[in-house]
Amino acid sequence: MGLRRFRAGDGRRVKAMVPNGPSAEVLIGTGDDWPMGVAHVVVPPGGGMPRHNHGSSAAMVVPLDGPVVISDADDDAELEVGPGGVVTIPVGALVEVHNRGEAAVAIMVVFDPPDFTRQLESWPVDEDRAGHR
Repeated sequence: MGLRRFRAGDGRRVKAMVPNGPSAEVLIGTGDDWPMGVAHVVVPPGGGMPRHNHGSSAAMVVPLDGPVVISDADDDAELEVGPGGVVTIPVGALVEVHNRGEAAVAIMVVFDPPDFTRQLESWPVDEDRAGHR
């Protein structure tokens, strides 16, 4: 396997089935013969993702253009992370994601192994962003 490039905006964008939830585009999934998965996620202003875990996948969150807050539901810890920072989430951790700002925030999320990308791929198509790059 040689070098490959993946780019946000080239694939199918899906939407979490929660009010004011994020949209996601899986860039590298379970079918890509790669040991990790990668998703480009956009969290709307004031939005987020309620308590969830990533199944058998550990996750690494890398903000691209603004801060997000990752909350650990097990110990009530909150970490705000912005561009240049990284948050790691161990397998099985219950977390919440919040965008407390007034603009959408894009993040890259890396999953190891890529198993959680199957969950993201099961979300419905984001009709608001269908056909947009």
